[in-house]
Amino acid sequence: MNVIKSIGRLTSGLPIFFLIIYLFPANAYCTQNNAPVIVNKPKIKSAEHSNNTKLNDAIEAVRESIKKNAKNSAAYIKLGGLFLKNGDFGEAAAAYKSALKINSVSNEAKVGIGTVMIKENKLKVAEKYLKSAIVLNPHPAKAYYLLGIVYEKFKDYKNAVKQFKMSIKAYRSSKNETY
Repeated sequence: MNVIKSIGRLTSGLPIFFLIIYLFPANAYCTQNNAPVIVNKPKIKSAEHSNNTKLNDAIEAVRESIKKNAKNSAAYIKLGGLFLKNGDFGEAAAAYKSALKINSVSNEAKVGIGTVMIKENKLKVAEKYLKSAIVLNPHPAKAYYLLGIVYEKFKDYKNAVKQFKMSIKAYRSSKNETY
């Protein structure tokens, strides 16, 4: 107790309560001989871990759906999106390509592959898939936007701006369209 009184005098008016909280954190308690003991509480799982668990659960659910109906291109597109979100670009590309095998005119699958190729810095391949997606659907805001990113990375700013403008125009013409 003398130590606390001495510290109290040294702090020149600092409330002793706050000093005690500083010296003895919330995870501390005192034993019978007044020696502080720090209790290490188990760490709570982080939000990132929780999100990864949910993402892995979603991936497994889509895989189960595909086992039931292997010709469901929408399920492969969903799976590709989940892999893309998880950062597994190889698996994402494979899922999108499986969707294209089922439905060769799938705009969403081509945009998905274009997105993966941009992430992997395979810009020529991305350009090919995104241009193909635009031919299939002349108002895909996302495809124009991604193609603008490709041109920007090529340092072709004139075409990049053109694609970004087309993206805005396509978005405004159809607010419900995502691809």
